Formats: sequence, structure tokens, C-alpha cells
Amino acid sequence: MKLGKERWEDGVVSYSVPKDESWEPGQDLSDVSYDGQLVGSTLVNGLGRLVDGTYGGDNFKMDVGLGKGNGWIGWKNESFPKKFIELTFEFDTVRNFSLVNIFTNNCFTKQVQAGFSIIELISRLLFNESL
Repeated sequence: MKLGKERWEDGVVSYSVPKDESWEPGQDLSDVSYDGQLVGSTLVNGLGRLVDGTYGGDNFKMDVGLGKGNGWIGWKNESFPKKFIELTFEFDTVRNFSLVNIFTNNCFTKQVQAGFSIIELISRLLFNESL
């Protein structure tokens, strides 16, 4: 899965995503460039692959200049019993979205597929009451 254009170009301050610990060596699709923190099983307060402006190759194991297999991030269905993952993005200001691009990849011989039927986008404002 990939989102975004140039890193930080669209005002993304940080994003939070679940980290899938179940990948086997040579099959790792974790967000290895993520610069935030791991809290429990969630990456928080950082930026990485989803907004780096680099598109993964058609072959998800292809080296796009960052090491073999580092063009994509992914999660295994069996790692998430609720059968969904939640990605949370924080922006520098209120945004009006007219388009969101989500890029996915399938490589059935390596048990990799975009297996979703619904994508739900929710927008909400959070206020800092100490201001």
C-alpha cells in the first residue's frame, strides 16, 4: 500500500499504523523507514513509506533504491483478528480532500494480495483544550 506524493508536501505531520510482527525473513513488508516510535504494536508519531513519494515496483520485492522489498508496506490478514487495519494521519492544518489515491499490489505466488472490499475514510477535528 502506498499513499501520497513528496514527503511532507501535503502537510502530513505524522501517521500511525499497526506493525505486523509476523513477517518471515525475506518476506518483510514492514515500514522500515518509519522514523517514529513503536508503542505496543503500533507505530506512532512518525513518517515513513506511506508518504515518501516513492512508488513500489510491480514486483513488490524489487529494489527501488532503498533495499529489496522496501517499496511497499503490508499486513497479514491473520495478524488482525478484526479483519481490518486503521491508519491515522495527522496534518498541519485542516484539509479539504477531493481525491485520495491508494496504491496496492498483488503477488499471489508470494501470498501477497490486496484483499480489501471496503475502504472507509473518516475525517475529524481534534482540539487542544490547553490553548
